[in-house]
Amino acid sequence: MVIRKIYPIDAIKAENQIFQLRQHLNDNQESVNILSLSDKVRLRREYFGGLVFNTWNGNIVELDREAFAMLTILEQGILTNNDLESVLVENNLLRDNNAQFEAILLSLQQNGLICQRNYTDSDIFTEPAKKHTLIKSLKENPPRQWLSAPETVHWAFTYRCQQDCPECYTRRFPHTGDELTTEEAHKVVDKLAGWGIFQLAIGGGEPFEKEGLPEIVSHAAASGLLVHVTTGLKNLKFKDISPYSGIIKNLQIGFSIDELLGKAFADLKGPLENTTLALKDTGISPGVNIILSKSVIEKLEEILSKILSSGFKRIVFIRYKPPVSRNLWQQDKPDREQLLYLHSNLISIRKKYPELDLRTDCALGFLQRYVPENVAKYIGYKGCVAADRILAISPSGDMYPCSQLVYPAMKAGNILTDDVQDVWDKSKILKKYRYFRNGRQIKESWCGICMRKNMCGGCRVFAHNPLGGDPGCPEPLPAPLRQLGKNGRSVDILDYLKKTGTITAREYMERYGVGERKAIKELNSITRSVNRSPKFGYTLPGYDIISEIQYVIGCTPGGVPFVSSEEIEEWLEKEADDYPEWIFNSHRYNT
Repeated sequence: MVIRKIYPIDAIKAENQIFQLRQHLNDNQESVNILSLSDKVRLRREYFGGLVFNTWNGNIVELDREAFAMLTILEQGILTNNDLESVLVENNLLRDNNAQFEAILLSLQQNGLICQRNYTDSDIFTEPAKKHTLIKSLKENPPRQWLSAPETVHWAFTYRCQQDCPECYTRRFPHTGDELTTEEAHKVVDKLAGWGIFQLAIGGGEPFEKEGLPEIVSHAAASGLLVHVTTGLKNLKFKDISPYSGIIKNLQIGFSIDELLGKAFADLKGPLENTTLALKDTGISPGVNIILSKSVIEKLEEILSKILSSGFKRIVFIRYKPPVSRNLWQQDKPDREQLLYLHSNLISIRKKYPELDLRTDCALGFLQRYVPENVAKYIGYKGCVAADRILAISPSGDMYPCSQLVYPAMKAGNILTDDVQDVWDKSKILKKYRYFRNGRQIKESWCGICMRKNMCGGCRVFAHNPLGGDPGCPEPLPAPLRQLGKNGRSVDILDYLKKTGTITAREYMERYGVGERKAIKELNSITRSVNRSPKFGYTLPGYDIISEIQYVIGCTPGGVPFVSSEEIEEWLEKEADDYPEWIFNSHRYNT
């Protein structure tokens, strides 16, 4: 998972930091004054300033314009800190404030983005023409108000896999059998590297079944991409791993739910130990993906203990996604109580096993809902980043907003046949997901009125409408009732009426802090109740829903409904099981 930190310059005012820097300057004046960009970082300019990617640990840092300008100039060559400050101030890229400059400088040094090194006069950035061109470009406004490219691309190399796990979400996707050839895959790598992508997450299916995988991965790493691979293989030998030594950064091993439970895991202990041994000294960091189904959560500590004993330290928790089987979904999905206490359970686990590197996928964004918003912004919690920070590629090269949203209606283009920048900037489907938090479907949901909407937003996969709110969040955090807007009041009052049955206009006024006229108007609109009396209260409309549906669909000339009561009852029963309606309809359409 990507960890981001945001460094707003106005927020860095700690006098003790400035004091520490001055002391350091006094102690080692000559060496500290010579500044250089770390050779472990890559820069990419964006509308807010720019992104800095640490190629060593995969961290992505967001910088505002002043700090990013500082790094961009240092990218061209080393400078003394006095010269760097002068260049920035003279060209209005930094306010004339020495304390501000020193604070920025210290923050960049502490995070390993700039460093000190030995130099010769020829290393110093002095070319006037080159410096003028660079500064001119820094002062120009970027052409877009969204990222110029994704940070990470999720690429399913193949949907082929020998394991056939029943909960695998790719079983929901249309499998055409078309896969990119090795030559075509190399072209895709060239496009991604040229576009400025930082990381490539390779999965499947089983990626090790893809012909030419070592050559493709090697080409990606040589092109500057940090490569991560997810596999279902548990008994990898050194001969399997050695072609990827120093090329793959992280290798995540995924388990089926059955493999994590009972005797099945005991049978895997030997192969897993062999795998960790094979990975030793290869430069590849091993990790494990754990799907948080109902049965897995019940035995989570026991499972973690077994994984630790096999030599794995990095654990990524994956939210249980709807499988192709509705019955399996009902059987394995965690209940509300499990999700409600998952946050505290993970805190306890972290304390008990401090050696574990615990991470979560973006679908578990609700676990951070109690983190204060300013802290969440500082450490880079983003929640759902479909078509914003990530892009997915299918085995055939088709592009989608997210690796979970692989359906014909969500296809944005094909990476081989289309211009990727054009697709990224202009695709209607990508724009819908990039700005889903502003859409009507989300505004009329609990996600839309939750105070953590911007740092979470839920996961679109679980919504009945693929652009709607996430009904699986165990406890949204709505704003105080009197701060809710019209959409928020509509969402809240429907839930309130389901629990209490009735509300008067006076109670509505007191609950939401609105006037009588607005209260009556909104209650009439929301409830459509026969009882419209402000005095006696409003209720949810009570009508025969089956007859209502039959009326909408229509009848034959003889008065016989086109759809029987039994069929409608079956529809309603399926809808009540909270299996995402859009997934059910998409799968039915594709099969």
